[in-house]
Amino acid sequence: MPEHDLRSILTHLKSNGAALIREAEGKTSARKRAARLADDLEFLERTLNDMGEFSTPPKLDNHREKVREVVTSALEMARSNVQADGFDPESVAATLKVPPAMAFEVTKPLVVMALANVLKNAFESYAKPDGTLAKGKVTIEAKQDGDGTRLSIRDGGKGFSDAEWTAYQALLPGRANKSKRRSTGYGLAITRRNIEVHGGKVHVRTKEDKGTTVTITLPASGKGR
Repeated sequence: MPEHDLRSILTHLKSNGAALIREAEGKTSARKRAARLADDLEFLERTLNDMGEFSTPPKLDNHREKVREVVTSALEMARSNVQADGFDPESVAATLKVPPAMAFEVTKPLVVMALANVLKNAFESYAKPDGTLAKGKVTIEAKQDGDGTRLSIRDGGKGFSDAEWTAYQALLPGRANKSKRRSTGYGLAITRRNIEVHGGKVHVRTKEDKGTTVTITLPASGKGR
């Protein structure tokens, strides 16, 4: 079904859902169902947004950017998205090991989104069953890799089991992370696409209950394939 048809359905669902939510006020059981409906509609909208983002061919418009500024923008976006999911991002400390003078040639919005998706996963790897984040740490490190740049994002969260990662490692769109309550399955797929269009690569190393490290390499020129 075309995306615009899905969005049309969503518009009607949101309108009818809003009416039901208003009618549910003051009725405990109905109010709970209405809250779940509102949450599901919001998630459906997010999924459609991610589908739209993934299906839109990225366009390169490279400029020389400070790596630290790009990482900082991605971290701010990730924290905002984590908070939108109902978590307190302040529970997880972020450490930046990025030389202030380091620079690369990239299309900033594409790389910021790619890094923000990885960082959001890193924060939410500390999610607990009660809907809060455990105390944790995320480390973002940048180094020169020959003529290019290597970025690594490490967390000490839940990681993936071997079976989960075997199913997930292709980084294909729509493969939702079942350990996350609101995974659309497009985050890492968008990350890979946005990095590969620059001629870069994404590598993921993960261990259940030990954490995950995502390594992103970008060539010095920032030229796509």
